[in-house]
Amino acid sequence: MKTVRVLQCGALTDTYGGIEAYIYNQWKCIDKDKITYEFLVSRFDDCVAYEKELQSAGVKIHHDWVGRTNGIFSHYKALYNFFKNHEYDAVVCNVLRLSNIDCLLFAFFFHIPIRIVHSHQAFDGVKHGCKYKLMEKLHLHLLPIFCTHLLGCSNEAGRWMFGGLWNKYLGNRAFVIKNGIDSKRFAYSETIRNDKRTVLGV
Repeated sequence: MKTVRVLQCGALTDTYGGIEAYIYNQWKCIDKDKITYEFLVSRFDDCVAYEKELQSAGVKIHHDWVGRTNGIFSHYKALYNFFKNHEYDAVVCNVLRLSNIDCLLFAFFFHIPIRIVHSHQAFDGVKHGCKYKLMEKLHLHLLPIFCTHLLGCSNEAGRWMFGGLWNKYLGNRAFVIKNGIDSKRFAYSETIRNDKRTVLGV
């Protein structure tokens, strides 16, 4: 059986934040014989969250992302060169806002069949300027063209980011993906129960 190669964009930074923990726990729970994750991270981060743990397990982490703030030409050139030299079955764009979905655009132009946007929050409370909001509205209208699936950490996160598209595609092209948790870690154990009772003297 062919292993599905998935590129995760925007998943890991140099901060141990919520998205980083979410994706790392998800990676730990997937069937690695069927699915492999690779990560596209900033060229300017020497080491991102969980990098050592992932690399020790053989996961590829590509320090090839150049943000728009480093120059729009450098940004698009880096993305073009990266996608030109790598092949994937799916690309996941992990976002807090829709201000940048360029990974999806390049995935579309390089014929990657599955292109996913994953919303990781339901509200941010930050006031953005008109240019920022116009960019988000443009990207929202482009999603049906460049994106094959919408994901949210909750229904609220999906509706907040994707608006009417979420309800339109829910259950078909839009899905809630909950935290990856190893339930065996929380299963009842008679041995642990007795050990703890002995320690506590009860």
